[in-house]
Amino acid sequence: MTVYCVNYDLRKSDDSYPGLIAALKKYAAVSGGKPLKSTWMINTADTPDQIFNAMAPHLDTNDGVLIVQANAPAKWYGLPDGWTEWLKSNLR
Repeated sequence: MTVYCVNYDLRKSDDSYPGLIAALKKYAAVSGGKPLKSTWMINTADTPDQIFNAMAPHLDTNDGVLIVQANAPAKWYGLPDGWTEWLKSNLR
């Protein structure tokens, strides 16, 4: 499995994207979650294309998405409780 950092810039409020949030929650239910307002960290066997394809039906044409593989070493600061442990356990 691979850890991906999924970032998005939604032109409407997050509340306008229930399908997108649901698609990302499916990934996070396996391993991951939302450490920052517009960032999800997920650990999955899917490729970036597969992740994007799950998101795409729920995006507007003017939204932005960036999906990148996350590896160690990495640096973070000010994340919610539990994220330091998750990142140390999952980044390689």
